Amino acid sequence: MSATSAPRASLPGFALDRWKKRKQLPTEPSPGWFEDCLGRVVDRLRSETDAEIGLASIPVLGQDPEALPAEASSRYSAMIADLAAGQGVVYLPVHERQVAELAAERPAVVPYEEMTAARFLAMLAERRILGRSLDMISDRRGLLLTVDHVHQNSKGAALIAETLEAGLLRRH
Repeated sequence: MSATSAPRASLPGFALDRWKKRKQLPTEPSPGWFEDCLGRVVDRLRSETDAEIGLASIPVLGQDPEALPAEASSRYSAMIADLAAGQGVVYLPVHERQVAELAAERPAVVPYEEMTAARFLAMLAERRILGRSLDMISDRRGLLLTVDHVHQNSKGAALIAETLEAGLLRRH
């Protein structure tokens, strides 16, 4: 289960049954299951490696920090922060950094839409047939950090990289 899939699965309009079947999930996704799985990943990394462990919060979903998708990613990010604190690992505040960027830039509100097959094909046509870059598609849609409210454009990815780098370098 990817990090953004967990909060997305809690939103109206998410094709949960199809997604659950395609990903062969053993149970219905829930906040508790997400937290349990992430905790087990940290435990396993601790017991099987000598890696320095860091947990990054979830990139903001959508472009409106007050809307349900962003609130869902905020709730899951808070779970990650609590788990990191409880496990004594580095917390990397990706979500918080992106919310701050949205507040500073104040982009137009673009209603969140879950990716559908039709939307995916339209984006694929823009990319492959019209030769538009993902950033061009993002700009055309009026999105500051993402291409489709979930997947990062170069600005969103750069903010993630900066947050990870700053948090990991702080440890050394």
